[in-house]
Amino acid sequence: VQHFLTSVVLAIATYNRPSARTSLHLATTRQAMGNTDGSESRERSDGTTDDTVTLDLRAEVLPPRKVFWDPVHGQISLHPVSVAVIDTPEFQRLRHIRQLGHVAYLYPGASNSRFEHSLGTAHLARLLGSHLRDCQPELKLSDKELLCLELAGLCHDLGHGPFSHFWEHFYRRGARDRGLKPRWTHEAMSCKILAHLISVNGLDRTFNAWEAKWPGQGLTADDVKFVQGLILGDTNGVQASRWFLFQVVNNRDSGLDVDKWDYYLRDCHAVGLACGFQFQRLVGSARVVEHEGFTRIAFRDKELNNVYEMFRMRSTLHNNVYHHQMISIFEAMICDSLQLADEKVASANGGGRLRLWWTTHEAGQPDASPQQVEAFVALTDAWVELSVRRADAKQQPEVLRAQQLWRALETRSRRPCPLYRFLGSVPKSDDGRVGSSEETLREAIMAALPEDVKPKAEDLVVDLVNIHWGCGKDDPVKKVLFYRKAEPDRALRAEQLHVQSSVLPSRFLDARWHVLLRAPGKPGLDEHIGLCLKALEIQE
Repeated sequence: VQHFLTSVVLAIATYNRPSARTSLHLATTRQAMGNTDGSESRERSDGTTDDTVTLDLRAEVLPPRKVFWDPVHGQISLHPVSVAVIDTPEFQRLRHIRQLGHVAYLYPGASNSRFEHSLGTAHLARLLGSHLRDCQPELKLSDKELLCLELAGLCHDLGHGPFSHFWEHFYRRGARDRGLKPRWTHEAMSCKILAHLISVNGLDRTFNAWEAKWPGQGLTADDVKFVQGLILGDTNGVQASRWFLFQVVNNRDSGLDVDKWDYYLRDCHAVGLACGFQFQRLVGSARVVEHEGFTRIAFRDKELNNVYEMFRMRSTLHNNVYHHQMISIFEAMICDSLQLADEKVASANGGGRLRLWWTTHEAGQPDASPQQVEAFVALTDAWVELSVRRADAKQQPEVLRAQQLWRALETRSRRPCPLYRFLGSVPKSDDGRVGSSEETLREAIMAALPEDVKPKAEDLVVDLVNIHWGCGKDDPVKKVLFYRKAEPDRALRAEQLHVQSSVLPSRFLDARWHVLLRAPGKPGLDEHIGLCLKALEIQE
């Protein structure tokens, strides 16, 4: 009895400490989730498992790395700092943000989320950093720098809105309609949410304590700023000897980074495409060289074709998946639905208007408050969709139309088909001709159509699609550095190596306008619109 009472007193005293309450909260959250993240569990002697990360400041040893099983990379392990970040509501939100937006309506397997992509990017960031440290001890890469690379990979997509990149399209259209300059990007939002989740979950105290007890294994305020810089790829004020670190997660020079490696592999896996490049060879040949006064990551000359295949994979995914003509239709319909519903309907829980666009815009302000960041974090795919679907459409034709657009995606086999129609595409010109802007193209199409088949101007959707290799009309491989085995410290450009002409495309950018129609259209429209678009393409 005395032993039992002593245990109770100690338990109450421990719970009253903030750090212990954080630990208990995380433990309760993990148990409630039922270990759904694919991680391994530690089995106790009594047969039960411990799925918690104990953030106990009195611990004599740092919590162990946690192992996850990933369908793309297999077994990966993450640092306890990363695990503590994962076990927060702000990060768990990524489970409810689809990586490919509405692509699952076309490719049923494309239901992967930002959550697994973030774990995969963290794994690749540490993998590349560890390789560089092992092969080049002179770099003096520290445990802290490897941890920051892993954390930057983990958190680089925290700021994505619902349906991932679709939200940026919705936001830019809202800014245009309101005559405002866009102020929000998902990269900057990721940095805000990272700082926010560390603060509101009390992780700053834990990470500082770990850093004091086990130097290099915790996280300070300066470390968080460093991670934010890695997420942005911002090298302002960075020492020349550390520039290469900013090419790992977000490479602004060439676009060759671990974020791209993971999502190319993961998206191909999701939709059933064969992925044509081997990232393992790139990791194995990576080396830091000095070029124009700064350290940069270079690859063996024999990997030139592999690098070309990597960038070609980007173009293939954009052409076959991200900008498939059906995806253009789906996204135009959902964007219209949200525009109709936003600020017009009460949210599903009766808590005022949706204000989806304004919530995003306000969170993107430099001086955004914690409450504004929290409001953005509440936005998920399901929350947005259900808010529109369950809204009261009585006496509100805009709301009814918004709901009909959502339902149309699931009933598109009906006749007449409820979807928007894809009429064709026209190349975009850059010299002021007809196809140089949305307005001039719409006007040209309307002027060329006979009156008896002409649709309403507002029913014509003109959407710009840019399919390129990562650097617009330029060859991105020209911005990648290489080295030869005999001269490992001499940086070379692709033009200094032998490039097989068969791996090069005729052009690196294909910019086209997708032309859609919101209404069914009058008889004879298809024939006339086909001739019109063909004539415009010849002019271009």
